[in-house]
Amino acid sequence: PDTRGGAEIMSRSLRQNLRNRGIDARLLTAGADTAPEQDSPDYLCGGGTGTMRALSEVWNFRAARKLRAILKEFQPDLVHLMMFATALSPSVLRELKSVPVMHTVLTYREICPSGLRWLPGRGRCDAEVGKACYRQGCFTRVSAVPRLIQHKVLNRLRSSIDQSVALSEPMKQLLQAHGWEVDGVQELAVETVVRQAPMAETPTIAYAGRLENEKGIDWFLQAVAHAGPALAHVRIDIFGDGHARTELQRMSDSLGLGGQVTYHGHLPQQALQSELDRAWVQVVPSLWPEPFGMVVIEAMSRGTPVIVADTGTPPTLIQDGVSGWIVPAGDVAAFATALRSSVADRETARQIGENARKSFEARSSMSDYMDTLIDRYNQLVR
Repeated sequence: PDTRGGAEIMSRSLRQNLRNRGIDARLLTAGADTAPEQDSPDYLCGGGTGTMRALSEVWNFRAARKLRAILKEFQPDLVHLMMFATALSPSVLRELKSVPVMHTVLTYREICPSGLRWLPGRGRCDAEVGKACYRQGCFTRVSAVPRLIQHKVLNRLRSSIDQSVALSEPMKQLLQAHGWEVDGVQELAVETVVRQAPMAETPTIAYAGRLENEKGIDWFLQAVAHAGPALAHVRIDIFGDGHARTELQRMSDSLGLGGQVTYHGHLPQQALQSELDRAWVQVVPSLWPEPFGMVVIEAMSRGTPVIVADTGTPPTLIQDGVSGWIVPAGDVAAFATALRSSVADRETARQIGENARKSFEARSSMSDYMDTLIDRYNQLVR
């Protein structure tokens, strides 16, 4: 199946939008690519897997060699970096000293070896990179070593980056608080997602994304159980996959939700959107400080209200009680209350969803986003 995440989809969308404007944009990625053939990268280089991955992320010789050849053959006016540290590694920065470089920061990898700035079960991490990375339990002492080396190499070569751009003001503040200077903020835009199917007759709550601990799905399930009979008639659809799936399925059963919750796994994008059309509300219960929250504005575009935790950027995208609901991260009772409100009746869900759609339409369009981005490119090239 196509298991690409938000960053992968975003990079291909950007390439296509640039090509639509007559710009010869090409994409280099590392590792196995699950994209359909017509959406595959222009260049592919090897990356480490298994136990070798951590070492490859410190210095990927194959990525550096491949990029060197591309620069010689393609001779781009500018290079736009996205999630390069995780697979291409900081090695590519050494090859970019003679070409303008823009960097869109998509995670916190620049200031955190895990990329999350989050301590499982304890909330946001405010420690600096170093011994805390294994003392707090994020890594073992041995597995922390290559990540800490990568962090040092990344900072040593960061002068190759001419402009770093964050996805939101909260993200910028967090990056700068831990030493990564940000030159600007440019929020992401998505194409309008048009609802193709009506809301389901049965009240339906949907989650779409990775099934990982930081995503707060366990908190969501606990809130459903806490609501008791008020949500007993509600259908819950969970789309996506990840390391926590088996644990979450066991939790669903232990909480007595086995008959309500369906784990669909990965679905093709079109099929996923069709399923999400039918949801009365979508939940984004992330406990880590999400850098942006593409899934939030996609839901708003569709006219689906969203419940988000008060961490990271998502709570800045909606108005509490008007275009969605904001709940304190980890507060089971507050989440249960929001869930009850969201499916109390069809008309309320429809009206909040309509408010969300109008809020989305007031945002910058994809065309505006591309205009601003190309202006940034031109300034760097000049």
